[in-house]
Amino acid sequence: MYIPGQGDPGLVEGAGRVLTPDDVRVARDAGARFCSALGSTGRLLRCFVGIAMPFLPAAVTVSEIMRLMERGYRTQKIYPAGAAGGLETLSALSGSRPHLRFCAAGTINSDNANNFIALPKVINVSGNWLLPPAAPARGDWTSITGTARKITRR
Repeated sequence: MYIPGQGDPGLVEGAGRVLTPDDVRVARDAGARFCSALGSTGRLLRCFVGIAMPFLPAAVTVSEIMRLMERGYRTQKIYPAGAAGGLETLSALSGSRPHLRFCAAGTINSDNANNFIALPKVINVSGNWLLPPAAPARGDWTSITGTARKITRR
């Protein structure tokens, strides 16, 4: 789990890969303004009820997407997007659920990210390759920004 620290003042920091309500508490205490996860258990979803912190839950099957829709989640992470059928799957999901938006994550890299972001319902991509572990510790926001800017909607 990434814990926010002292970074670029224009950056909205969040906590990724939260697994439990305790992770959410630690993230909030550390200053996270949102959380995301690699899945979406009932226990994790319940901990966000009534708190003012956005949550990006993850799904990989149509049934999981539908369960999240029933809970009101219109923006969802598809994880692992590449391994779960990639562009073809996200294209199909986008067409059959026009009111949803997706974050594509997992097996996305600098070589294929623009193919994902080109899909109309994919609002962003994410992955560890965007944030090398040493860059925030060094305060190397220039390389992080440069990597992110390579991913553009065309």
